Amino acid sequence: EWTETDQKVVLKNDGTGKFYEDGDTSKPVDSYTWSKLPVKEGDQSVVYKIVETPAQGYDASYSTESVNTSGTVTVTNTSNHINVTGVKQWVGDTPEYRPSTVVFELWSSITPDDASSWTKVDGAEKTITKNSNGVFSNALWARIPGKDENGHRIYYKIVEASIEDENGNSMSDEYDVSYSAPNGVADTSTITATNTWKYMNLSVSKNWSGF
Repeated sequence: EWTETDQKVVLKNDGTGKFYEDGDTSKPVDSYTWSKLPVKEGDQSVVYKIVETPAQGYDASYSTESVNTSGTVTVTNTSNHINVTGVKQWVGDTPEYRPSTVVFELWSSITPDDASSWTKVDGAEKTITKNSNGVFSNALWARIPGKDENGHRIYYKIVEASIEDENGNSMSDEYDVSYSAPNGVADTSTITATNTWKYMNLSVSKNWSGF
């Protein structure tokens, strides 16, 4: 059975990728040594292992699970960040009629099958616009965490918050929206939001024959 000791060290990133021991910024470090650790308690040998407090966005792995002699344990942090791209498609309308702007929200959950568990990611709104051909740019959420601080896989989905014309008037009532991944994605993925126009255009032409 493993028991947590009071032998802890905090290494802090200064924002440039260099790490310092907590409270000491005199020299960057990439390692730390615990000295004179007891190898026995009574007649029992003592075995040690290193456990890193999870850093959101990274998975930690260890060069060895435990040690009972002097040595080095390497902790490797592998990014679990993902990219999510939002793509817009339109059905039934004409390019010139489409809204000028679309606002996407990013939502997240660790239990995607529970509809009540989804929460909006603060500050993650993306506004996309159309070009002269009525084609919209994509929305990209880059390097977002793939796991939470407890190691749970994070699922993401996009939600269309608004669509507006060039005068800022809402056009949401004129389209039905559907998503290619309504239950979210947990890996680097593209989610397509499709807007289907609720109306149709009907033209009439006139022909005359006879007198």
